Amino acid sequence: MGTSIKRTTKIATALSVAFLFLSSSSGFADALPTAEDINSLAENAKLTAGTFIQQSFKLRMQYEFSGRFLTDDDKENLYKLAKNAGDKLQAIVKKQEIQKQQIEDYQGDDWDARYGST
Repeated sequence: MGTSIKRTTKIATALSVAFLFLSSSSGFADALPTAEDINSLAENAKLTAGTFIQQSFKLRMQYEFSGRFLTDDDKENLYKLAKNAGDKLQAIVKKQEIQKQQIEDYQGDDWDARYGST
């Protein structure tokens, strides 16, 4: 029982950290990322996190109310939802890191016009 609580806590913490990172990060593909590319990944991250919150609501509330999972299936379902969301968020993070690196590596004279002054 203690192990499943630790696992659930770790999953929730990892999703929270990933979501916060995604909210402030940017990155993607071979061509220079545009505002639309950056916003698309941020929106995808929000959608992924929102979907997880929505789909797992009943399971999370049952756990909060009772202090335990009511069935092993509930525990497994929450784990699957969290793993799926975590995997999607991790893929988004990788794309954002690529975009961030592309922006940082860009040496064109129009950098300020593209990305703003720093």
